[in-house]
Amino acid sequence: GSSYYRILSVNDSLSLAYEEEFKYGIYQLGFKRFFRYLNYVRIVRFESQNYSRFDECQVVSSVDAFYLNSLNTQINTSVHNIGVDHLFFRPVLKENMTLDEDVLLIVGNLIGGNLQYTQNFIDSVWSRYIEKHRDHKLKIVSRTLPNHWSEEFVIDNNLEILNDVESLPEVYQTCSAVISPVLKKCGMQNKILEGMSMGKVVIGYEPSFLGISYGNNGCEYLAAKNSG
Repeated sequence: GSSYYRILSVNDSLSLAYEEEFKYGIYQLGFKRFFRYLNYVRIVRFESQNYSRFDECQVVSSVDAFYLNSLNTQINTSVHNIGVDHLFFRPVLKENMTLDEDVLLIVGNLIGGNLQYTQNFIDSVWSRYIEKHRDHKLKIVSRTLPNHWSEEFVIDNNLEILNDVESLPEVYQTCSAVISPVLKKCGMQNKILEGMSMGKVVIGYEPSFLGISYGNNGCEYLAAKNSG
């Protein structure tokens, strides 16, 4: 019979993402944390037992490859870097477009993990930052506005939620820097690549940039060790 070369393309390891959430205390509530831990145990078992059944397991960063091999040395991983659509994510030049140096940008729908990471960033970093820089603003591109974000919360933290954006590249061009609030080492984050491709300084946490092996802190991006 014919034999086939079986390829599994997972991009990144979900169990690694869960481990990082536990490591940095992203989910503090007991019930939610316990529920995610149960899922984590199931996912670790699934990845370690099933990924080795394929001839090749494709991921987007060496971080994920190393982790999966630590689960099972029989998993044949290969790393394939990803990128963004250069026809869409490229600097937009218009005569009437101006750069606002006092505006920073987060792009990500405010649900699930994105919401949790953004909330943590606002509470632990941004709220302290604007105590000294009240004229600075944080724009967030999101189709969803969290129910627990009151109008007072948005105003007090100098936030602007953009939920009806016609041209994302134009929004990128009007801000001075892009914030990646995600605190975990897992895969290669699209929003970081988008910000870089738009010619913007991308600011975030060190673990978020580990998937970009060719990048250097202080050159291609600015990274802090933690939110302290």
